[in-house]
Amino acid sequence: MKRILIPVDGSPASMEAVGAAAREGPGSIERVELLNVQPHFDRYVATFVSRAWRDGWRAERARQALDPARRRLEACGIPCRAHMAVGRIAPEIVWAARSLAVDEIVVGARRRGALARLLASSVTGRLLELSEVPLRVVPGARSRTLERIALPAGLGLAALLLLAQD
Repeated sequence: MKRILIPVDGSPASMEAVGAAAREGPGSIERVELLNVQPHFDRYVATFVSRAWRDGWRAERARQALDPARRRLEACGIPCRAHMAVGRIAPEIVWAARSLAVDEIVVGARRRGALARLLASSVTGRLLELSEVPLRVVPGARSRTLERIALPAGLGLAALLLLAQD
């Protein structure tokens, strides 16, 4: 029986990772550790917002992301625990995997076009670089046509505007 860490942000891709664990069933999984990573506030913003408010805001966002995943696993009879961290996503996931002594990290990935993958920062890519724990990537639903077209079209328009300035 194995212990799995699933980073959850409430997105359809992260729920695909939860679904992959649920399909394995309680017979092969000892426990699933669900993790939500919340961002640090900018230092300027933090001077105007109290620590109690920031902590409450983070806790509420984490609860909204973690609850559907927790309910799905519990409905399948898979024990799980929910955790929240604050910081940069990939390093926090790696730290949690190490400290919780999991056997595997399961992440959901959005399917993007080649150009979007090239330009976008990828948590999955960072995890591949940083993690010593095996990483399983579960592909999500194919991105919508508009998402596949919008980025290349936007870049083309930006290049056209730059050339038109001369």
